Amino acid sequence: MKLQKVVRWVVAGLMLCVSPVLGENTDGAEETVSELDTMVVTAGRVEEEIEDVTSNITVISEEDIQQSSAHDLGDLLQEQGFMTREYPNSVTVVDIRGFKTDIYDSELEGYVLILVDGVRAGTGQLNKINIDNVERVEIIRGPGSVQYGASAMGGVINVITKKGHGKPSIYVEQTLGSWEFEKTAVGGSGKINAFDFSFSASTESQGDYSTAEGETYYSSSHMS
Repeated sequence: MKLQKVVRWVVAGLMLCVSPVLGENTDGAEETVSELDTMVVTAGRVEEEIEDVTSNITVISEEDIQQSSAHDLGDLLQEQGFMTREYPNSVTVVDIRGFKTDIYDSELEGYVLILVDGVRAGTGQLNKINIDNVERVEIIRGPGSVQYGASAMGGVINVITKKGHGKPSIYVEQTLGSWEFEKTAVGGSGKINAFDFSFSASTESQGDYSTAEGETYYSSSHMS
């Protein structure tokens, strides 16, 4: 019995000696803790942390857009799992909770509102929104009519454009695809003292195509 007590005291003493050593960083390197940037959204007219927003909101980040093969906002939303519908002449609308943007390009007749930097885009057709110069897209589901009127009954899509930074630069791109798809884009960004800028413009066209039933859809060019 006495031997067991002695063993217990020895083990306890060893643990007290070893514990401080285990708690130290033996390689001398400083431990760092990384914190993610707070996600701030603005589709509700004021900047809010996304965790404080009571509405159902989705944010498509700049990284998601860069990895996407989408040509316009309609393609991007479709890739992200939103219900979109494409009509002849490349007209694309989105459906959120049973409400759609307007097919005839009148935002006042639709029930999902599209904004660009918090300002009405003036169109309900997603194919007319270029994403070449977009930083992120915020989608709020549910009625926003208190802030934006009846055209936001289904939700609000706020497209946030990029801010210029770094040395001024410009680019020119040419894209070719199926169905005689062609796209030419030009853009630039930068910062000079307190002035920053970022812009892009593109024109694209796609040829007519026929279905297996022999029906032909006529496509037309559009400028973004």
